Amino acid sequence: MAAFSCPLLACEPEERADFYMGDDTVSAVERTPGTVMPLTPSQGTYPLGPYGSNNPEVGETLADLAFFGFHRLGYSKELISEGDYGETSFSDYRDSGANYLLIHVAAAWCSSCLLGAIDLQAAASEIVAGGGELLELIVDGQGVGVDPTKNELELWAEYGGLRFTTSGPGADQTREVFPEREHVYIVDLQSMKVVWTEEGLYNNPSVAQLGIEQLLGTYLPR
Repeated sequence: MAAFSCPLLACEPEERADFYMGDDTVSAVERTPGTVMPLTPSQGTYPLGPYGSNNPEVGETLADLAFFGFHRLGYSKELISEGDYGETSFSDYRDSGANYLLIHVAAAWCSSCLLGAIDLQAAASEIVAGGGELLELIVDGQGVGVDPTKNELELWAEYGGLRFTTSGPGADQTREVFPEREHVYIVDLQSMKVVWTEEGLYNNPSVAQLGIEQLLGTYLPR
């Protein structure tokens, strides 16, 4: 197994052995088109603005933002695949058939963020089964304000065992809307309005866990 260094997290090799099972690394590469995602009937025309920005609040509508990384809508398949690396958008989430989207904004150098991502993975199957979807949005790679590379996204997903969409900003506008790590949002995919949001580093329970409890307890009937 190839050796990797954790993102400012004191990971011991045995702690991530279960997460990384491959023998080869994937180098950072230029952005290239990904696979075409199969679509189900959409929820109608994308909602009009005005759109929220700079850590949007409850009641604000989100623009049809783009994301670039590993995109798998649904829990039935593995995440890490060369063919799944490319661009996706909020429109794709609306076309997935899900009703609500939970967004966790993270940074590759943030250990608190990784703990939150692991919490999301633990609840991913229940969220998807209930009609929800997940987006792990890494706004920073190993530098503040620098988009994550393909390799950084892959390693983040592997460290957390993530099997849902794990992407970086697809355009400058995405970073303007979601500029800060450890913010969590629940979005109604029909109206594209934020219905719940919270932020906080090293919360116990994590801010991601708070979002999970809100999503499953209020918006997705069990």
